[in-house]
This record gives sequence, C-alpha cells and structure tokens, in this order.
Amino acid sequence: WGRELAAPGAYTPDCHLTHLPGFRDRAADVRAAGFDLIVFCTANDPFVVHAWGRENGVQGAIDYMASAGNFAMTNATGLTLDLDAYGMGLRTNRFALAIDDNTVTHVFIGEDSM
Repeated sequence: WGRELAAPGAYTPDCHLTHLPGFRDRAADVRAAGFDLIVFCTANDPFVVHAWGRENGVQGAIDYMASAGNFAMTNATGLTLDLDAYGMGLRTNRFALAIDDNTVTHVFIGEDSM
C-alpha cells in the first residue's frame, strides 16, 4: 500500500503551516494503517519541493517529495486546482490517494480553503 498526498504549493500559508507539518507529524499513524510508502506532491518545481521538505524535516516520515509542476497526472485525473482568481494560476488540488499494487483504490479530495 502507498499513499500520495498533495497540496497546492510549497510555502503557501496553509500548506506550509498546516498541511505538510500535519502529514509529517502523522506519518506513523499512516504507516500503522498499513501504508508502507508516503509521497507528498505539490505544483512547484522539484528543487523547491525538495528544499521545502528538507526545511520541514520530513526525512524519515515522508518517503518522497514529488513535483507535479507540469500537471500531467493532476490534469489526467481531474485533480488540478485553478487559483487564477487569486493570482496563483494552476495548482495541485489538496488530495490523498490510497494506492495498492499500482491501482488507486481510494481518492480523498480536500475542501478548498482559498
């Protein structure tokens, strides 16, 4: 089992102060629920995503910090969030995917707090 988690952007207030730290702090609970891989994804380029994860101390809690900068996966799955009205353009929606043997078994989409 794997779990992919996503948020609109590194260093945005909610994502930086609540989402990433919350997932980091609850990683043991996610693993106890049977997930052996945790991936956190955001719309930023891979260099920003890596630095954001390092700054937030995710090592040992989150296995991979992933970039969805070209939106290929989020566009294909309908998980792209349009924040043009806020001057932020396209972003990765807040979501969690439960993945078993390369098959998405559950999709959880967060409410937009913007």
